[in-house]
Order: sequence, then C-alpha cells, then structure tokens
Amino acid sequence: EPPHTVFTSESGEQAMEILAEEKRKLDCVICDLSLRDLPGYLLYQKIVKEAPELARKFIFITGGILSEKTGEFLDRAGLPVIEKPFRMETLTNTINKLAGAH
Repeated sequence: EPPHTVFTSESGEQAMEILAEEKRKLDCVICDLSLRDLPGYLLYQKIVKEAPELARKFIFITGGILSEKTGEFLDRAGLPVIEKPFRMETLTNTINKLAGAH
C-alpha cells in the first residue's frame, strides 16, 4: 500500500470540493500557483478561511514568472515552494518534512 493517498483536481473549484470533504485526513496540499480558474494563492486564502488547520500544510509549485501579488503572498506565507521542473525526490522530501512538522 502506498504511503499516501493522493487526490487530484483539474480546477480550483474542484480542489475546494475535495478539500472540504477530506480536510481532516490531509497531511499536505500540493497546489500549483497557476491554476486554470484562479491563482493558487487565492485558492489557499479561500481554503484557509474554511479550514484553518490546512494553513501550514500547503506546498506550492510554480513554473516560472510570478505576478507581483503572488510573489508578495509567498514572501508573507513562508510556505514551501518547488520550482518546475523538479525531481520526484525533491517533492517527496518536502512532503515528508512538512508532514513530520505536524
């Protein structure tokens, strides 16, 4: 059996639904900063309003140039950020570090 159960979503809206249902069971949330329907930092802000226990469980993934708002958010949030492309080992180490901190 794998060490983690993984839920995926195609949009921020779908992610909100999954997180609302599964929030108590989650070790971490891996969120791309460039979602199709909303920026990842806005998804984070919406989720944290409804489930503050997830605030320190986010890992953000980015593919490059960030908007000024996103950059400011990341500076304030102090959450892990992984740049694409990345090695699976980098993601695994970040998940383990984050999950171990709770």
